[in-house]
Amino acid sequence: MRRILALLVIAVVVVGAVFLAGRPGHVEIVWQGWQVDTSVGVLVSAVALIVVAAAVLVLFGAALRRL
Repeated sequence: MRRILALLVIAVVVVGAVFLAGRPGHVEIVWQGWQVDTSVGVLVSAVALIVVAAAVLVLFGAALRRL
């Protein structure tokens, strides 16, 4: 069952990547005088990296707490 779920997750990620590659969008963020211009793919990758980093920090904090 886990293998099927893993394959399903991988398939969804691949479909999402193909969708973004076929339709490259443009994102412009203006906030308090700062301006960021990037593509949707780069923005999604940056958000995913931030989520993974936050998860690693939370797991590290939990491991320290158990010690």
